[in-house]
Amino acid sequence: MDDPVVRRVCRQVGVPDLVERLSGRVSASDLQAILLELARGRARRRRPADIVSQYQRDRTVQPEVEDARVIGRLAEAAFDAASAFAAVELAPVEPLGVNAVLTHLDQHNVLATARGTEVVADPTVALALHAAARRRAGIDPVRACACHRVLRPQSSDPAARRHFRLFALVSAARSQADHLSQTIALREHVAAHLAIGEAARAAGAGIEQMVVRVSDTDIHQALARDGVSATPDVADPHDAMPATVVRRLGRKLRRLEAAVEALATLVGTHAGARLLVDLTRTDGVGYYQGLQLRIDAIGGGVSREVTDGGSVDWAARLLSDQREQLFTSGVGLERLLSS
Repeated sequence: MDDPVVRRVCRQVGVPDLVERLSGRVSASDLQAILLELARGRARRRRPADIVSQYQRDRTVQPEVEDARVIGRLAEAAFDAASAFAAVELAPVEPLGVNAVLTHLDQHNVLATARGTEVVADPTVALALHAAARRRAGIDPVRACACHRVLRPQSSDPAARRHFRLFALVSAARSQADHLSQTIALREHVAAHLAIGEAARAAGAGIEQMVVRVSDTDIHQALARDGVSATPDVADPHDAMPATVVRRLGRKLRRLEAAVEALATLVGTHAGARLLVDLTRTDGVGYYQGLQLRIDAIGGGVSREVTDGGSVDWAARLLSDQREQLFTSGVGLERLLSS
């Protein structure tokens, strides 16, 4: 128990190990009943002035400033751009702990409920559960997308939004030779995101160029182990590292080479789009396993990351099958429009 406030409260009520007792000795249904009764008691004591006071200070309950009509039109355009993906209307909550278990996100960054659920903090996680259920039913491949307003109550950046619209895509399939399932998923996701970027430009976003960056966590980790520094933002993965390292990596490099081959023609058909390889990326290593995707929108001399994605092991863990592949990506619609 690391929270000093919790320790203080436990001492005040005379039960220093209260949390341990409740979490380890009380059933989930009994704990839920206790939490619901506490919430009901607190609600009964609240006055209208208390509600107004919370509304004024608590950004998680306040609306954002963007025009909802603009966001709605972009969301519709995003669904059109991702027509190859089944459109899913997600529930507002998901199983308690799903983000902590699958993504290792700190539970304090998620809003838990008293009923054994938590408010959706990342639609790709909820879509991963949906995709795993479809895969268990024998559907191969599974492509799904969703647009969802997510809540991030514990952001370390005071200027960051506490809730925002994310358009997310997932592709789940059985692994294939030569990393085919991953490269197919990557290409389909990039195609959708570039089309969404064009829709945002048409809606008034000041996007002059979309830069697609791909990387590979396995190669990054191999370079880090050998103490080799890669060159950022190259067109050919072979140009990112010394020739001796390229030869040593051998087959490990094939997945990234296949990704570049799969994207080169696609990116070239979009005006103002550019494809780069960046093996210096460190964020997401450990979260993703394999190919990583990042798309930046450039406008007015400012580059802003709008899309993040990559291969994850969530389906393999949910289905207890290491041959299950899952590729996820998401784009922040407000962030895209403000580019």
